[in-house]
Amino acid sequence: MTALNNTPRPLNILMVSARYAPFVGGTEIHTGEVAAELSRRGHNVTVLATTWGQGGSALDENDVRVISTPAFPRGSDLHYAPGLRSAIANGDWDIVHVQGYHTLVAPMALAAAQRAGFPTALTFHSGGHSSLIRNALRPIHVFAMRKLMRNAAKLIAVSQFEASLFASRLGINPAHVSVIPNGVSRSTIEAPPLPETITDDSEPSGHNQLSTTILSIGRLVRYKGHHRIIRAMPKILRSSPDARLLIIGQGPYEEKLRRYAKRLGVADKVDFDFIPSDERERLEQILRDVAMVLVMSNYESHGMVAYEAIDAGVPVAVVSKTALRELVAAGRAQGIPPNASSQELADIVNRILQSGPEDNRPKVAASPVPTWDRIVDLLVDEYRSLLPSSAEAASERRGIAS
Repeated sequence: MTALNNTPRPLNILMVSARYAPFVGGTEIHTGEVAAELSRRGHNVTVLATTWGQGGSALDENDVRVISTPAFPRGSDLHYAPGLRSAIANGDWDIVHVQGYHTLVAPMALAAAQRAGFPTALTFHSGGHSSLIRNALRPIHVFAMRKLMRNAAKLIAVSQFEASLFASRLGINPAHVSVIPNGVSRSTIEAPPLPETITDDSEPSGHNQLSTTILSIGRLVRYKGHHRIIRAMPKILRSSPDARLLIIGQGPYEEKLRRYAKRLGVADKVDFDFIPSDERERLEQILRDVAMVLVMSNYESHGMVAYEAIDAGVPVAVVSKTALRELVAAGRAQGIPPNASSQELADIVNRILQSGPEDNRPKVAASPVPTWDRIVDLLVDEYRSLLPSSAEAASERRGIAS
């Protein structure tokens, strides 16, 4: 029902995700950012996630209610959580939005919500996996969920690549999948001045253009490609002896990466760090003090880290495959051939390290990277379009258009 002053009423939104903060990953960051912004706008937001410990319910600092329900088996990424059903069925939701498809959470949540008659939305948030078997099973998982996905009131992809991929797997028109990407956070803190030795008369980017640090961010698993950068470091150092590699992430591959750097004789040039979910502001500080960002992942449904770096004015180079190709096509990032040798990768990195800021400018005009605020505009528009009253949806669309 619309209020007398024509202000759309707050929505009761349930977001369901396999994991949530303090876990750090693209899906968890997306869910946390949009949940916080929706809450700030006055909507009633609940996040339902699984835990390997005891379940519970609490309000976070953004007044988002977080409900956790135990998942089995402990430590597994299957996330079988029987408690999802009752938590969904016993609520009073305007929309149930499932974030991520690749665990058992998605089919259980979609089935429970659709059985209870709640409008459902699914954002795929697809990702890669280091296991060839698990990668091979992903299309089978989609096929098994095909009916539930096609019965969802709204399917959402975070890139055109992902929209086309899942439309093909589901046998539907790609136009029936909405594309709502990840956003970026922009700090209100003024960027520090550039070093006085920088004489470029173009608009300053805010990052340290004298830095020689290469940044690679992502879970420490093989498919993210951190090992390929380490392998190229000896060749990078021949032309750029001051170069350093900073790897930010957490995961089971860390010890192997450290041993690999030591075996190649570059351990003193490779640093490791991790940014918890409640310290995301630190990433902005790091981006101001690196020379470039490398994304060597075999699979990205969007490329959140690359977009954050681009928004910060940092030169970016990415593997030209999956959704990362969209960055290259738009002129936002330097493309790296998927099968590039260590020497080819080193040559690309050294060109960026040794070139000026003007040389690293995008060659094709691109629209600004959307902020999370804009992403939530789009999400609310989608949510209201699913309500029984079309008048509220029309009102919201007029507000966004203006």
